[in-house]
Amino acid sequence: MPTVYERKTQRFFYEVVEPLQIYAGQLYEGGHAVEALYLASHVVKVAIRRGVMRELDSFLDRHSHRINTIGIAIEAARGAAAMGHLDLASLPAVTAMMGLAPYFGLEPPSYEDIYDSNRFVTFSNKIVTESRKRSNFVPNRIAAGMLASAARIAALDGLPLIQELVLGELDAKSRELNPVDKGPRMEIHAVELGRAARFAREFGDTGSAIAFGLLGGGSATAADQFATLSGIDSEYIPISQQYRRMGQPGTAGLLFETAIEGASPDSIERMVQGAGHVVSDRTTSRRQQYVAQETTGWTGRSAPTAGLKRDPKSTVPAAQTNPEKTVATVSAPAASSEKQSGPSEPRHVNAWFEDGDEQLEIDRSYYLAINIGKLRPGSLATEPIVEPNFSAGAPLELLVVIGGHGFSIKRHQQTLWLPPEGDSEIVRFQVTPRTESPFLRISIYMAIDLTLVEEFEIPLSRVTRSRAA
Repeated sequence: MPTVYERKTQRFFYEVVEPLQIYAGQLYEGGHAVEALYLASHVVKVAIRRGVMRELDSFLDRHSHRINTIGIAIEAARGAAAMGHLDLASLPAVTAMMGLAPYFGLEPPSYEDIYDSNRFVTFSNKIVTESRKRSNFVPNRIAAGMLASAARIAALDGLPLIQELVLGELDAKSRELNPVDKGPRMEIHAVELGRAARFAREFGDTGSAIAFGLLGGGSATAADQFATLSGIDSEYIPISQQYRRMGQPGTAGLLFETAIEGASPDSIERMVQGAGHVVSDRTTSRRQQYVAQETTGWTGRSAPTAGLKRDPKSTVPAAQTNPEKTVATVSAPAASSEKQSGPSEPRHVNAWFEDGDEQLEIDRSYYLAINIGKLRPGSLATEPIVEPNFSAGAPLELLVVIGGHGFSIKRHQQTLWLPPEGDSEIVRFQVTPRTESPFLRISIYMAIDLTLVEEFEIPLSRVTRSRAA
């Protein structure tokens, strides 16, 4: 008998993926490629967060549409992962660039063109040049989507001059649009988009829940209210509103995502709640069901949700718990041995600050260390992992991705090799708190197919300003 998890995943495919795949294909064929690619990218984002990329591939093989925009988004995600940049925040923009480049007479950009800052500057200038040169041949809505995607990547990479250049071109394009053109009538698919938003919230992807809501038109007023109430002073807000009024929800969505990048998690949750949504708590661990592989991989099909826990021998206060979730705060790790754990000893995902103390300071850099192995004293850890099948006898390649809010993070992604027994190596991320209430999200994926192995978020309540400040 299928588990609750499997039934819910099956519903996601048949109630969300199948109808939205068809709809995205219709949008693409109807001249609304930006909306089609934006929609497809968020479907893939939710699938990655759910940990069902392999099933998504299989499903699309059986239920293919002649225009496979979701396939473009899958390729973009895997290409980014291969480059060491599995940053789900950038996936909608990267997908749009891949799908829209041919309209400009350009080859689809290489991932180096996007993820190497110097090459991206060159590519962005080329986009602006081609947008102006081909203004009589490239539909304005296509050019606007490409420009909005460039602005999104430039914002994520911290390239203010490129943002200024692209926004100026977007503003000029907006004056060329026909204000009577209301764009695609996406409200007629509000039921499907609303259902997708509910699945996204339940699977822990608040950003995609917002995107589906904006595409369906139901969150447009909430988006305006959020921008006002949260006090976001971003030049992206008015231009996003302008493109939404012009009937370009895909371009507007890309710009809105950039605008709220610096908003606090509480503000974003209030926005989603204001749109009639219920947002899942940010402190729960979301272990996903592991997809069985032919030779190696996770084979557990109904593992319980992982909680955050402390080593019982640690002197750090225990986490507060309830039946639904476990909450913990991070503090300094106690000394621990590097001795390998035995094959019968449970293994956990451990996270700790190597050079932190009871309080972290704003604008000071720290090293966040992560490994999989025996429970380390003083570290924040998950419940025991469901052990993969090491039938090939070789270590498994995993991707560790760090995200969150209120931190600057140097190099968001690293590779971790998990041996059949004992502790894995330790990977280290340089992180710098920028606000007094930041949180970190740790996501671990199978490198071979982006199956989500484990994900949890760490709220940090002990961040202070430097005494010297």
